[in-house]
Amino acid sequence: MAKHPLPPLVVLLLLLATFVLPAGSAQGAAAGAGPVMYPNGIGADFGPTPVTAGMAIRGGDNASGLRTGTLDGRTYWQTQVAAGTAYIGVAPDSGYAASVAGKSIIVMVTYYDSGSGTLTLRTASGTTKNVADLAGTNTWKQAGLELTGGDLVSGSAHELLLAGTTGSTPSDITLAQIRITTAGPSVTLGANPTDTGISPNAGDNPAGLVTGTLAGRGYWQTNAAAPAPSTNYFYMNVADGYAYDTRDVVLVGVDYFDAGNGTLNLQYDSPGDQLANKFKPSEIVHYGNTNTWQTHTFVLNDAILTNRTNGSDFRITHDGSGTEIKVAAVRVTVIPVHLDLKAGLQKLVAQANLTLYAAREGTRDGQYPPGSKAAFAKEIAKAQAVLEDASATETQIAAALQGLYNAYQAFRASAVDTNLARHAVLTASSSAAGSSPSAANDGDPGTYWTSGNGGHGEWLQADLGTARPVNDVLVQWGQSFSPDYSVELSSDGKTYKVVGRSGGPGDNGPSRTRFATTTARYVRLRLTGYAVGATSFDIGEFQIRDDRTVNPKPVLIKTKYATEDAVVADFDATAYGADPQGVKDSTKAIQAALYDCYDAGGGTVWLPDGTYRVTGTIEVMPFCTVRGDHRDPDHGTGSY
Repeated sequence: MAKHPLPPLVVLLLLLATFVLPAGSAQGAAAGAGPVMYPNGIGADFGPTPVTAGMAIRGGDNASGLRTGTLDGRTYWQTQVAAGTAYIGVAPDSGYAASVAGKSIIVMVTYYDSGSGTLTLRTASGTTKNVADLAGTNTWKQAGLELTGGDLVSGSAHELLLAGTTGSTPSDITLAQIRITTAGPSVTLGANPTDTGISPNAGDNPAGLVTGTLAGRGYWQTNAAAPAPSTNYFYMNVADGYAYDTRDVVLVGVDYFDAGNGTLNLQYDSPGDQLANKFKPSEIVHYGNTNTWQTHTFVLNDAILTNRTNGSDFRITHDGSGTEIKVAAVRVTVIPVHLDLKAGLQKLVAQANLTLYAAREGTRDGQYPPGSKAAFAKEIAKAQAVLEDASATETQIAAALQGLYNAYQAFRASAVDTNLARHAVLTASSSAAGSSPSAANDGDPGTYWTSGNGGHGEWLQADLGTARPVNDVLVQWGQSFSPDYSVELSSDGKTYKVVGRSGGPGDNGPSRTRFATTTARYVRLRLTGYAVGATSFDIGEFQIRDDRTVNPKPVLIKTKYATEDAVVADFDATAYGADPQGVKDSTKAIQAALYDCYDAGGGTVWLPDGTYRVTGTIEVMPFCTVRGDHRDPDHGTGSY
């Protein structure tokens, strides 16, 4: 491969192409079952004038007995058992509750720690859970509780009840806030850790780490007896894409084995540049010697998660008294301090703008009908106006979110799709358990048809319903590809003709087979070759088209500047009107050459020595390369 860097223009083209998203690709909230109104969760700030987001709140069975006011800088609601106001009811929005069904849920409550007894929460199904034990410190505290989405709704009931008890007697509670959100990243420890956004590391001597299984759960255990500097810490690094330099509340759930008289605590990254700020200690959890797996949720009001705890965000440790700690799992959830009704709309507007920017109008696959971008831009502008309206109500924001979501879905659905297999009936020689041939034409490359595990060759076939001209087959492979397969056509489903033979380039890659235009109803992939060590195939997308035929004319280029390899160009952009003098706009000409390159099955588009004026985005198609004549910057002088 030549060592020369790409000329500036080509670098620009490739960078721009990087940001062109294919039509129909998932766009976060817009690709789900519906718009996401509360991406950061729901909650309420209690007080004389309560603020809610995604939930309704009430002061027990006798609202007139509710006390409210301000205490130590926080507004609050307080129950009054003597007046018949024994609890505070919290009813999550039904749509939100439905969206988190089956997920892990985190509830955080800000309460005033006065008197004694227990702050409890009764779920929608009637199960009562302890939120916090009151210690009479007369300070505001926060406590976290882990639930499941099913705890938020049970039949027609979807209200949580917060109350206080002293022994078996109801007692008063004082609350400032409640937040409910889905759990964040986690890691399950053991001999082979499984992480979803938290990277674990045993320190400071990884070789001393002890792993095992206890009471059905894998674990990591510290080892103070390991050679210096011993193995006394479990470092945890949260994915920066989830949270970095946050100013919200961070909840850390730790599953530990409660045996002996040991302790458990965190040292975490907090604001400040001193070493102590990077290893700030949390509260200390004292074991109860129950010999069971227990969960403790640390509530950190000032954890910033900027990777400064020896390259991680926090570490789990003990007090050094000699009792080693066993940890089975760790979970981290960021809880918003301030309620933001517009968070979901703001995210959807940003995603819609990105899609609009990347979209191109035209008649090719993935492009959009003329005028559709302008219409979609008007819908985005309507939603943006609601974002900028400081007086917008929750109802108005929800309506704007739904309106933009509908427009977004309609815009994406309008993208040109010439794939004849999209609505074809797919059948296969065999399918693995839980797999179906229909996964290969559902429009989602993330779902796969997986063949049976016979290892003797398989086939995947599309019935187009009627005879159609076809000349192009594209396969998007999964983990197991075929390095040798044939494309067969048939008009009656009985007699087949081989029209092409290809091979997949590797796992998770695409392969394309072009052949002379032929009329056929059935298109079959005959998979005869297996990847090394594989006995099955995975296909994420099976696409069939009748593409325009372009015949490239490869030419050996005599370059102005020396190259380490021979340059063979299939298309010359100047033949399409690209101006090497830089006077005329060459954007459309270069793009036209690239389209022909792609329709020909791939190749190289050549830009002779010169300066080209490009005023818009140029999409470098798959299987195509843009190359230009340029001077090696290590030799000679002047512009290259």
